[in-house]
Amino acid sequence: MNTLTARGGALVVGSPEEITQKILDLRDVLGVDRFFGQVDFGGMPQAMVEASIERFATEVAPAVRRTGAGQATKPPKQHPSSTRASKDTQ
Repeated sequence: MNTLTARGGALVVGSPEEITQKILDLRDVLGVDRFFGQVDFGGMPQAMVEASIERFATEVAPAVRRTGAGQATKPPKQHPSSTRASKDTQ
């Protein structure tokens, strides 16, 4: 579980600062300019879900916006097969 939740791991969980950094990492490495997350995990109590959404809206989203999110610092890496496919369609 630690591998999944660590920076670079597949799960985006943690403090607002950790989540902000993970989203920025996704932007920088993959060129992601949108984030879609599941907030209700494993039957969490409604109050906990609402608090998570509130923190995302008031802490994470503004921090990501301040860094110029949506403007990837480098283009996403292309998989070799996607390059070949685009050449085949030309």
